[in-house]
Amino acid sequence: MRVLVVYHGWFGNTGKAAAAIAEGLRQSGEVEVECKNVKETRAEEAVSSDLVVLGSATHAGSMTGKMRRFIKQLKKFEVKHKKAAAFDTRFANVKKGALGKIEKILEDMGVKVVVPGLSVIVSGVRGPLRDEEVEKCKAFGQKLSGAKGGRGAK
Repeated sequence: MRVLVVYHGWFGNTGKAAAAIAEGLRQSGEVEVECKNVKETRAEEAVSSDLVVLGSATHAGSMTGKMRRFIKQLKKFEVKHKKAAAFDTRFANVKKGALGKIEKILEDMGVKVVVPGLSVIVSGVRGPLRDEEVEKCKAFGQKLSGAKGGRGAK
C-alpha cells in the first residue's frame, strides 16, 4: 500500500505529528510511506496513492489556506472512492479545528475517510507537542496501516 502524508503548519508541530504518523504506518512493514509538506506536494501525487493522510494546523477554527488550496486542487481529479484520513494540531481548549473541515470536504468529494481523524494537542502557539501526542500519532499511523474499508462516502 502506498501512503502519502501531506501536512501544513507554521512552527513545526504539524510536521512532527505527520512524521510520527508516517513512522506508525511504516511499523507495519507492508506500507510505502512518503511524508511531505503541502508546499512540496502536487495533487497528482495524492491521487496516485492508495491512502492520503491530510494534516493541518488549526487557524481561525479551520485549516490553513495552503491546505485548503491543496484540497481544491484534488477536486480537479477523479478522487471518488479514494481512501483518506485527516489530523490537525490545535490547543487543548479549541473545540473545533481543521480536522472536521478537512473530513467534511473529503466526504463531500466522495472520498472514503477510513478512520476517525486525530486532533494533536500543542502546548503553545509555537509548541511543543505535548509529550503523549507523539505516541498518539504513531498509534494513529498503525491504525491506518490496518484500515481496509472506511466510514463511507456520501
